[in-house]
Amino acid sequence: MVRVLEVNDVPFFPKHGANNKGNSSRNDTTPTTGNTMTREDTMLSSLVDLSPIHRMMAAFGCGDRNGDGRGEQELLENGEHRTPPAPSVARSTSTYMEERVNAIRRNETMLPLQQQSRLQHKRVRRNDDPEVQAGQCTLASVMTGTCPGANHRGGLAITLSENDDVDDNTDASGLRAISSNVVALAVNGHVQEAPLQWIVKNGNWTVCHAVVLDGVQYPIFQLSELNLMARIDTIWILDSVLLREVNTSGFALAHQLTAFRAINNSLTSVPDVSGMTSLSTLSLNNNRICRIAKDVFKGLPVLQLLLLGENRISKIESQAFDNLTQLQLLTMFTNDISAIPSGLFHQLTSLTTLQLQQNPITTVDADVFAALTMLDHLNLVDTLLTSLPPTLFRNTTRLAVLGLARNFITSLDETVFSGLTSLQHLQIFENRLTSLPPGVFKDLTALTRLFLSVNKLTSLPEGLLDTCIRLGQFFCHTNSLATLPANLFANNPALRHLNLANNELRSLETAQLSSLQFLDLKNNQLTKLRLFRELPRLHRLDLSDNPMQELPDVTLTPALETLRLKNHESKHMELAPLLRLSNLTILELNASPLANSRAVLTDTNITSITRLSTLSLENVDVSAAVPSFEQLPPLSLRTLHVGWPGAMNRTLPITEVCKLLASSVHELRIANTDYRTIELCPDKTFDSLLLNDNQHLRSVTVHNPLRELNVSGCTQLTSIDAPPIDILDISNTNFPPTGALCTRWGTRILFTRNLVGDIDLRQAATTARNCLELADVLDLSGNLWLRQVTEVNRVTERNIVLSDEQFGTADFVAIPNRPTPPILQLTDAPIECALKLSNQDLRPRANTVLLTPQIVFSFHCTCARGFKMTSGGRCVVDEPNVAGIAAGSVIGGLGIGLLMAWLSRRYRGLTKRIGLQEQLLVERDEEVMALKKAWEVEYDELRMIKRVAAGAFGVVFKAEWDTVTVAVKVLQQAVMAFDESTVLEFEKEVEFLQRTRHPHVVRFFGAGTDPNGSPFLVLEFVARGSLKDLLRKDMEQVLKNARNESADSGTDASVIAEDFGEELTLVSTGSDKRDETMTAWNLKLRLLRDVARGMAFIHSLDQMHRDLKSGNVLVSANLRAKITDFGSIRQCFTRDRNQHQQRTRLSSSHNDDPQYSQQAGLQTMTSMTLTAGVGTPLYMAPEALTGDKYSFEADIFSFGVLMWEVATQRVPDLIAQEKGSGYRGPILATISNLMADGKRLKFDDSEQDGELCVM
Repeated sequence: MVRVLEVNDVPFFPKHGANNKGNSSRNDTTPTTGNTMTREDTMLSSLVDLSPIHRMMAAFGCGDRNGDGRGEQELLENGEHRTPPAPSVARSTSTYMEERVNAIRRNETMLPLQQQSRLQHKRVRRNDDPEVQAGQCTLASVMTGTCPGANHRGGLAITLSENDDVDDNTDASGLRAISSNVVALAVNGHVQEAPLQWIVKNGNWTVCHAVVLDGVQYPIFQLSELNLMARIDTIWILDSVLLREVNTSGFALAHQLTAFRAINNSLTSVPDVSGMTSLSTLSLNNNRICRIAKDVFKGLPVLQLLLLGENRISKIESQAFDNLTQLQLLTMFTNDISAIPSGLFHQLTSLTTLQLQQNPITTVDADVFAALTMLDHLNLVDTLLTSLPPTLFRNTTRLAVLGLARNFITSLDETVFSGLTSLQHLQIFENRLTSLPPGVFKDLTALTRLFLSVNKLTSLPEGLLDTCIRLGQFFCHTNSLATLPANLFANNPALRHLNLANNELRSLETAQLSSLQFLDLKNNQLTKLRLFRELPRLHRLDLSDNPMQELPDVTLTPALETLRLKNHESKHMELAPLLRLSNLTILELNASPLANSRAVLTDTNITSITRLSTLSLENVDVSAAVPSFEQLPPLSLRTLHVGWPGAMNRTLPITEVCKLLASSVHELRIANTDYRTIELCPDKTFDSLLLNDNQHLRSVTVHNPLRELNVSGCTQLTSIDAPPIDILDISNTNFPPTGALCTRWGTRILFTRNLVGDIDLRQAATTARNCLELADVLDLSGNLWLRQVTEVNRVTERNIVLSDEQFGTADFVAIPNRPTPPILQLTDAPIECALKLSNQDLRPRANTVLLTPQIVFSFHCTCARGFKMTSGGRCVVDEPNVAGIAAGSVIGGLGIGLLMAWLSRRYRGLTKRIGLQEQLLVERDEEVMALKKAWEVEYDELRMIKRVAAGAFGVVFKAEWDTVTVAVKVLQQAVMAFDESTVLEFEKEVEFLQRTRHPHVVRFFGAGTDPNGSPFLVLEFVARGSLKDLLRKDMEQVLKNARNESADSGTDASVIAEDFGEELTLVSTGSDKRDETMTAWNLKLRLLRDVARGMAFIHSLDQMHRDLKSGNVLVSANLRAKITDFGSIRQCFTRDRNQHQQRTRLSSSHNDDPQYSQQAGLQTMTSMTLTAGVGTPLYMAPEALTGDKYSFEADIFSFGVLMWEVATQRVPDLIAQEKGSGYRGPILATISNLMADGKRLKFDDSEQDGELCVM
């Protein structure tokens, strides 16, 4: 896969190491599978980098097929423990694109991407629509009696769905009939409380000892629900993201429980397990636990396995594990532990395995492991350690496996590993070591595997490995070694795997390596490899990327299976000795392009070469050897790479190439040749055909379908004749954009970078439209003819539905569909395109009567950075006008000088006085600029439907904009002329909404100016108006009307798009069955929760609303609250005034304090001349009323008033409550004085009883 990406120059980031999640929740195998994993298997995952496929399988719950960790073992034995280089700057691009391209190229089954997506979804959601069979049933089949019961091992899985409905009257005879012989019960799917209780209550679980609950859908699980299952000793609770707590109170079976696993849930604390006195295994992997208290594990005298990995643990009390004297395995990997408390492990004298990898541990005390005398596995991989205390491992002399990789260790003390005579595996790769002490490994007499790769070692000391007589694998690649000590491996007769790649070695002594099976020396400075004695067991030899002048003597490597010698500089190669190797399967001899290398085959007395499957001879002239191949036993190559300048039908006939191939070819590469036409073998099938960089090639003919065809760099290519092709690369060719692209060729990935020749823009537009509808990846990078933005947008801005289903518009016009958007790559092109997502009401092809909202996408293109648009709509290079800039600088300098002189004189004549009105003008200028930057909506794009509100400030209309129903808020011109505070409020609302997205904040679509010059906002239309108006109605009747409207609409569910910052999230708005039983009090609570969430979001932006009230909360059609009216929004600030002066002014002057009336108390006051802060008087906090310093707490006070108003459905008028509605006086001072006297809004006696306590 990496080779294909590199050949096509696809930018990608290699995965840098493994996540070491092989020890995660899925290493604990559920009882229903019958598989087990030993502690040895658990540790093996920390020894090697797991492959992406293996990690994916682990995530899906699939352990090692053999259960013995052989996959990891094979990786080590094959020498695949390597670390990819860090990505270069030139390769930086979208990670999403890389993953998508990689996924497509990996797919060997050639399934369409949408089919792969569905299959993967099925594997993840393995409980969806299960087949009813022995051991696996649905609840419906159990109730109808069609469930066949447990499998032959006594396991039964019952899958629940959202629609399952049971009660005490449900017939349970079918369950009783099948439950009596169930040994292990799994309840999975959509596990709700009522169906689970029905299963437990009505089954005959007399022999059941294990229970698995997968997918619990409620936040608190009471273990007492399982009390009727009297024999259980093992409980699993898995994959329940809603589950926050497991309550053990009242659990009668706690004393007999031996294993409890709560894995991949959302637990925030360790459950109370103190009564589980027989517990031997406790697994809490992959939850949200942050803290481990000192007594949390008391009462567990026989606990042996404690798994706490993949949580958020940052604090552990020093006595947390003191009671666990029998503990043998403790895992705390992938947490936030930065320091290990002193004495934390001092009572764990039986501990054998400790996993601390992937924690931000910076230092460890010298005695932290002093009490762990039985420890044999310790993992400290991927922490932040920079050094190790010399006596750190003094007492852990039984250690067999020690992981110290991926840290920042710069040096090792010579005694740090002293006494570790049992150590077998030592990982120190990916640190910062520059040298090693000579005796650092002197006590490691049992060592079999040593990993020193990816450090900064420049040399190795004499005698470093002298005492490591059992060493079988030595990895020291990716360092800076220029030489090795002459007798480095003299005492290592068992050495089988040696990896010294990516160093600077010029020679290697091989006389001491008679047991070697794998030798990797690629990317060094070797010019030859002298073998002084036979290496009878050597299977794999890699000498690639060395300036090799001659081939090694392969007669001394009779067992060789793989020889890689790419980019060598040997000018003459005799192939006969290589082809005589009876076990050879892979032979790669690609020469350096400047080597002028030639291959000959002078001796054809070869009896068999049937095992050879891969032969690579790029940049090697094989014309002299080709005739001799006819005298050899027939080859059957599945991979062949050939080509050199001068290769053509005369020197390398394609027919001769075909004779070397198997009937089914994995990959054929013919590159850097002089062929003019290539017609491939009609009797062969090809997976990948790579014909790149044949600069004279004009036409290609292929007779059978291909997965991949690469003809990039064939600059004269104009013709392709081929069946369907999944992946096509025509970059740097003269191939015209034809209708076959993406419809027949390149149906999944199409690379068309840097096309040469004249391009027909109309044909290119048609091709691009097809590709955006059909292909997964379209790469148009480097095409300078992509200049006409208007023409490009005609194609890219066409809406496509994100769905597997087919749809039509409201006017019954068909619209294309696909399940995922394509990747559109435009690096180094004059334009750049951004993905746009929106909603559109469409008609399903299956039922054209319905009109449902669907997510559609398109691409909007603009000129790329460094280009500008001309008046004709073309993107041209933006070259600065140097002369104009210079002239402007001179004139500007003179102007600034004159201005400064004038200001200086002016300044001396002015008093130093800045008033509040001047501050307002400064703020207004800044905020007008924010308004100009808002998303612009043209007035003629709007169709006004009706006026829904009006006042002195302006008018609100219900309108339609691009098929979307919206609210349009228009500011009247008279207000603009005479009320600067309202203009300021309006502009602030634009500024805030322009960068805000939250489900409980009214959505902003854009702004503009009407023909009269009045600014307007385009906002989300919220159907039920304000909460203030809703509270004046009978809430029960409101609920009833909402249910009736939902029933009349005939739709049960929909999907809406909600923006959170820069992300777009799809949120299901399906009808909630709880709405059918919701009371008025439930509705009030939900509305208040919505407001609280919206305000929490506003505060998270460091903003204050300053005018929260029921009139500024809107209610949607499905009775959800959304906060609006952000004209008074302001970043958190405090007023800088003299507090004494403010209070004196409030009590002595009423010029700025309006007279009380209930209407005045409910109006927003924004005038900056007021003594008090901005807001609505009846909702304002005391500090806001007096003008004191105030912050977020003022909004919280207003929310409290709102809660009172929602609970009582009365106007929150403190003055009317205390002084009567006929009172006359200053409103602000009166409310402030009442609060200072301790007066607050009251509840009537009748309101203090009943359901009000819920509030």
